[in-house]
Amino acid sequence: MKNRIKHTIYLTPAVFLLLIWIVVAPSLIAQHSPVVVVGFAAVSALVATWCITLFAHAIQRDKQ
Repeated sequence: MKNRIKHTIYLTPAVFLLLIWIVVAPSLIAQHSPVVVVGFAAVSALVATWCITLFAHAIQRDKQ
């Protein structure tokens, strides 16, 4: 049970970033230039990738 809670904590920010992009992207595109939007997307993709990598590593570590 403790491992599942840790895995959830690792994966939650990536899911929230995805949901935030679904909600905020239309207004963000309307307010900022395409370069800024691509910059925001790149930063959030890096953060989501890092969270998913932590999650995958934790699962592999706990299987051993």
